Amino acid sequence: MGTSQFTHIRSYLLDNLGLYLKESQEAELSGKLKKAAAGFGYGSMDAFIDFLLTHPLSEEETGKLASFLTIGETYFFRENKALDYLEREFLPKLVNSKNSSSKKIRVWSAGCSTGEEPYSLAIILSRVLHNISEWDIRILATDINPDFLAKAREGIYSKWSFRKSDDEFRSRYFKQVSKQKFQIKEKYRKMVTFFPVNLITDIYPSENNDLQEFDIIFCRNVLIYFAKEGIMSVAKKMYDSINKEGLFVVSPVEAVHIMESDFQHLHANGTSVFIKSSKKIKQTQPKTISITKQIFRPVKPKPVVVKKHTTPKPKPDTVSKKAKPEVPNYNTAWKFYRDGNHDEAIKIIQHSLSIGTGNREENLMLLASVFAGKADYHQAEQCCHDLIQINKVNPESHFLLAGIYMEQNRYEEAISALKKTLFLDSAHAPAHFFLGNIYQNSNNQKNAQRAYRNAYQILSKLDASQVVLKSEGITAGNLAEMIFPMLESK
Repeated sequence: MGTSQFTHIRSYLLDNLGLYLKESQEAELSGKLKKAAAGFGYGSMDAFIDFLLTHPLSEEETGKLASFLTIGETYFFRENKALDYLEREFLPKLVNSKNSSSKKIRVWSAGCSTGEEPYSLAIILSRVLHNISEWDIRILATDINPDFLAKAREGIYSKWSFRKSDDEFRSRYFKQVSKQKFQIKEKYRKMVTFFPVNLITDIYPSENNDLQEFDIIFCRNVLIYFAKEGIMSVAKKMYDSINKEGLFVVSPVEAVHIMESDFQHLHANGTSVFIKSSKKIKQTQPKTISITKQIFRPVKPKPVVVKKHTTPKPKPDTVSKKAKPEVPNYNTAWKFYRDGNHDEAIKIIQHSLSIGTGNREENLMLLASVFAGKADYHQAEQCCHDLIQINKVNPESHFLLAGIYMEQNRYEEAISALKKTLFLDSAHAPAHFFLGNIYQNSNNQKNAQRAYRNAYQILSKLDASQVVLKSEGITAGNLAEMIFPMLESK
């Protein structure tokens, strides 16, 4: 796949499916598109891409394309803390708030995959509402992938879908249909309605598809596929689709993005959930940070304070000399970088390095950040290696290198660089935090929890106002508040 072709198909997938792909994912995308081309009956990937870019897809074709590009990994009662909060706290209060004339509860499982989540919600509702026959319960479950929806409607699952559940749960809510297969019982299956929805392009709230006036919305492990603009757009539409005091639930790793929306953040049962509050309660929210982008923002240089002094008048015979023009320095380069003018920043720093002015380590750190900011990871990586050659025991050089690896999905190398950071500075809380994020995204819960706990313990010993990520002004209190919902109780 050529660079131009990748750029066009990347833009197409972002606009039509909301899928955000980094430049480093070109090879991965090529493999998936080759399979999609065969699935659509095309002999070559190039011909298939030309078709996509020149012919609008139907809803069915869009879903078919998504089935080749997305993953539907899930299981019953996944990320149980939020479900436990729903069952023990939120639903009882919601039920009590409904009077006899409005015994109606509306739930939306957005990005429902193969159905394990909406059926988990149906089971919870049946356990809370002992007189459920007197209630109007509507659970809508949507996904863009038609194959997932077909499997969800069937409601038949293998033992892998019950890997966090015991045998008693399976025998109570399912019937065995073969040696290794179990089907959700009919009364729970009837509680859920499945249909396709594209969260990025479809309109909601809407009476046409009944996506409106929900009491509860679950949208977990879906937003991780979207660019920041897509996440905020979906969050806004979800906010408009939910009733006041309604509950909005995303996965722990997605919660930091929703903190920037109109939803009110709530710590509940050791996890993060969100409420559409009718009360305008002003809460201090932690700043949100991208997993790696903040690593590439250098600390703004402190202004030099020049003491005022009186310049004596020159003697009559003194010959005045013109002051030499100021040579652009680190401060100037930083300003260009801050304003997005990467090329000018690079020109100034490289000139400073060539003539030996300024602090070489400081200049290389900024240069690496600028190259990374414009996605020139090869040059950024080389700057980091030069930094490490100058000073092998500076943990920040290894930390910056880890961020560059993470941007390229080179996670094993990122883990190695983060471990070197921690070898040099075991109290480097952000390094523990990013290590936890890598493990979390690769479903290595044991190591993720260890890393998050290490970070949290370090942060708890610091003053809450102490800045731990200077580039973003992130304090120990901010970072601790982000990590806390991700911690599992022992």
